[in-house]
Amino acid sequence: MAKKTVDAIVESLDDLVDDSSFWNYQANSLGVLATEDAVLTFRLPTMLEPAVEAADRFFMKPLLRAVTMPQSAFVLALAQGSVRLVEVMADLPAFTLKIDGFPEDIASAIGVPSITGRSPSGRIQGSEGQKVRMRQYARAIDAALRDTLAGRETPLILAATEPLDSIYRSVNTYPFLAEKGVAGSPEQTTDSTLASAARLILDSLYEDSLKELAEEFEVRTGQGRTTTDVVKTARARLRCARHGSMEQRHPRGRQPLSDSALPAMAGSCASHIGC
Repeated sequence: MAKKTVDAIVESLDDLVDDSSFWNYQANSLGVLATEDAVLTFRLPTMLEPAVEAADRFFMKPLLRAVTMPQSAFVLALAQGSVRLVEVMADLPAFTLKIDGFPEDIASAIGVPSITGRSPSGRIQGSEGQKVRMRQYARAIDAALRDTLAGRETPLILAATEPLDSIYRSVNTYPFLAEKGVAGSPEQTTDSTLASAARLILDSLYEDSLKELAEEFEVRTGQGRTTTDVVKTARARLRCARHGSMEQRHPRGRQPLSDSALPAMAGSCASHIGC
C-alpha cells in the first residue's frame, strides 16, 4: 500500500478518534471500514472481538451476524407496582417509551385502593381474587399497547415474575410475544440491563430460526427441491418470478398455496431459496 494512501487513512481515523460527539453514542461494538477516500462506521449491538485487517477488500464476515439476526425488540417490564415498555434498538441505547393509557400500577388500573380487598359484591377476595385483579390489569396493558404495536413484527419480550407472567401471556393479543422472557422483577432493573437480557433472548430466537431453516432444507433436499449451485438458484429464481413462488415466506411461518396450484408449478422452483 502506497505511503500516500496510508497517510490519508491514518488522518481520517485520527479525525474520528478526536470526534467527541461521535463517541457519545455507541453500542456494544464498533465496525470501521476505512479507505483513502472515506471512513464508514457501524454501531453494532453484537459483541465482537477486537481485530484489525488490512487488505484490498473489506473483511465483512464479523459484521454478517449483526445484519442477519434480529437486533431490535420491545421489553414489557411488568410488575404489580409499575409497568413500562422499553425499546431495544440495534445501534442506540435502550429507552422507555411513553404509552398512552398505561396504568401506573395494578390498583390504579382497576380503580381500587388495594388488590387484597373485597369487591363491592364481596365475590372477589383471597388469592383467587388477586389473580382476577391481575388479569384485569394485564388486559388494560394489552389494550394500551395495541396502537404502538399495530402492524409490527418486532419481538415483544416479557420481563415479569409469576403469576403475572403467565396471566399476561394468557390475555396477550400481540402475535410476536417471545416464549422466553426476562426472569425476575423488573421494577428496579435499568433499561440497559433489560436490553442486555433481551439480546440474549434475541440470540436464542435467531438460533431457533436457523435450526428451523436447516431442518426445512434437509426435508426439501430429500424431495429434490434444493441446490447449492448458484447458477441453478438464479435460474430457479427466474422461473419463480414468471410463475409465482410456491409459498409466501414469513418470519413466523409459511403460507402455502392451495394443493391444486402446486402440481402446475412443480419443477418451476428447484431452489430452496425464494420458493
